[in-house]
Amino acid sequence: MMWDHDGGWGMTGGGGWLALVVIVTLVAAAVAALVVTTGLRSGTTGPSPSRPDDPDAEADCILQRRFAAGEIDEDEFLQRRALLHTRR
Repeated sequence: MMWDHDGGWGMTGGGGWLALVVIVTLVAAAVAALVVTTGLRSGTTGPSPSRPDDPDAEADCILQRRFAAGEIDEDEFLQRRALLHTRR
């Protein structure tokens, strides 16, 4: 870019503003595409604890919450979890 005679940096004829708008639009589109693809990928990386094809997943999740909250001790947690996994 060169110093134009109107007192600012840019291309003659006001093309500098148009180029700026195009560049900002392209950068915003690239950032949006990155956010969308990253969000889609992160949503599919792990198994869902409430999958409809695994009815024991919800019970396992409840056991984990109860153990974390201190409602049941480690022995009871392990016994109940083993019982859940042997029924499959």
